[in-house]
Amino acid sequence: PFSHTSSTRVDNRPLLTSAPIEIHTMSSVKSDVMASVKAQPPVWRTFVSGCAGSVIGCGLCHPWDVVRIRLQVQGEGLKSAASGAGGPRAVLGMWGTFQHILKSEGAGGLSYGISSQILRATTYYTIKIGLYDIIKRSVFGETPGTPISLDRKIVAGLSAGGIAAGMANPCDLIMVRMLTDRTKPPEVRMNYGNAFRILMGLHRSEWLVGLIPNVSRATITTASQLVSYDQLKYLFLKYTPATDTLPLHITTSFLAGVITGVTSNPMDVLKTRMMNGGSQYSGVVDCFVQTARNEGLRGFYKGCATTIGRQCTYTMSTFVIMEQIKKLLNRFD
Repeated sequence: PFSHTSSTRVDNRPLLTSAPIEIHTMSSVKSDVMASVKAQPPVWRTFVSGCAGSVIGCGLCHPWDVVRIRLQVQGEGLKSAASGAGGPRAVLGMWGTFQHILKSEGAGGLSYGISSQILRATTYYTIKIGLYDIIKRSVFGETPGTPISLDRKIVAGLSAGGIAAGMANPCDLIMVRMLTDRTKPPEVRMNYGNAFRILMGLHRSEWLVGLIPNVSRATITTASQLVSYDQLKYLFLKYTPATDTLPLHITTSFLAGVITGVTSNPMDVLKTRMMNGGSQYSGVVDCFVQTARNEGLRGFYKGCATTIGRQCTYTMSTFVIMEQIKKLLNRFD
């Protein structure tokens, strides 16, 4: 009689043997990706890659800064008397200011004061990028594969930006003064030279000029810039098929630049005006009141399009270069 057992074959086909089958789910793949992305190299690599990326990024966005700062001092009381010489006679927009600078000063007008950008990149930007990484690790305990929550990232960004801005405040002061110098009549211009020489000769009484709006701006900017890039990258990796490659770096850094430009512009206007013509204000509150009274809400968003262009240029170039340098350095592990 025919007996049916588990080993019986009803035809000439070989029996199927059980073998381990690896099933790669989306969640397991993304977990592996997340773990590799969050693998933490030594902190000094963050400072090195951040410094290199910032220097290149600030150099590329310098023309935006020249236009942005000139736009932000338009309409200011001190500038109405100076408009007959160095600055535009009428209130100009972004492209009008670009054209005015090229026509009156040539291409060199857009590169004037670039040494102040390099000084600021090697101090403020480098410090805030490195501190953000340190605070996430040392204070909040971020480890490879286990990113911290968004609220903790925001606190890390606020703290890193505020500390870095406080330490590098003289560098911001020098940049603002250099980039606004040509908006003044020729007889009162300082015709600044190299920013590093200015820093060495800056009087101690000026180190804290514009500190409050500068620190306030830096906290908002850093929390917007570093945190949005960090969080957007995390979300793209977790919920989309994206991988930790160049297209993702470009996309997330561009979005972070737009967010940063919109959120930081009001404080950026106050910082620029305090550092440029602080003597006409009794303090940052008075600067805020005068700007609101004379120009309304639009006064706080002067140069906003330029700020967004500047932030996108800086953020994209800095973070893309920084990511590539990190990967290069990680090869030595």
